[in-house]
Amino acid sequence: MTWSQVVNIYKYPGFSEPPAIAIDSSGNLNVVCWNNTSGNDDIYFVRSTDDGTSWSEAVNISKNPGYSRRPAIAVDASGNINVVWRDDTSGNIDIYFSRSTNDGVSWSNAVNLSKNSGISDSPDIAVDSAGNINVVWDENTSGNIDVYFSRSTNDGVSWSQTVNISNSWRGSELARIAVDVAGNINVVWCEYTPQFGGSIEIYFSRSIDGGVSWSQVVKIPKLSGPYDTRNCIAVDHAGNISLLWCDFGTPGNTDIYFARSTR
Repeated sequence: MTWSQVVNIYKYPGFSEPPAIAIDSSGNLNVVCWNNTSGNDDIYFVRSTDDGTSWSEAVNISKNPGYSRRPAIAVDASGNINVVWRDDTSGNIDIYFSRSTNDGVSWSNAVNLSKNSGISDSPDIAVDSAGNINVVWDENTSGNIDVYFSRSTNDGVSWSQTVNISNSWRGSELARIAVDVAGNINVVWCEYTPQFGGSIEIYFSRSIDGGVSWSQVVKIPKLSGPYDTRNCIAVDHAGNISLLWCDFGTPGNTDIYFARSTR
């Protein structure tokens, strides 16, 4: 009904976009975005411990000569802050991870999660109640764009072998991830067939064993027009799954659509 006054939390002359936010169990607000004030695209972090009234000075997480963009953030039950982003410092576009265990004051050395010869992009991250870190992204190493998954069970020190979730002949990208209270991993993404003039559609898969295996891919019931590629997912405490996406062709106007799966 009512909202606080708008606060500028990145007061720098460069461009800052797009932000991502995670709130810890104490209610502290943790925000990341990319900013080019330094003359380079880097990932920056700010934090508020007073409900957004005031904010910390921005901390450069990526600190590298390459272009770092599209960050995603998740906070575990102990307040540790986990961030992933796309980065081309190595000469290839890969997915990197860093973690702070002291409220964002300092950060671990960035770790390359994808480590492949293709282009890896659009990461997302979710942490379960046990502190396991789950990351998805899209990459074209196989010659086709697919959605990949990796997981760390030791605070980001080491990571599982990447798993191709979508495994489709179509282009699959822009995956988003949510973990429920039981640790089940839910992923939604879009698929498209531009070479055949097909539309963009929304797909879903789920793992109940920590990402080792995945359910059969399910297409969200299609409307009459093409979907857009901006989708998101959330899971409530009962395990019900809610999806949102943008649809620019039904019925000729760009609208936001919702679908839900209940246990």
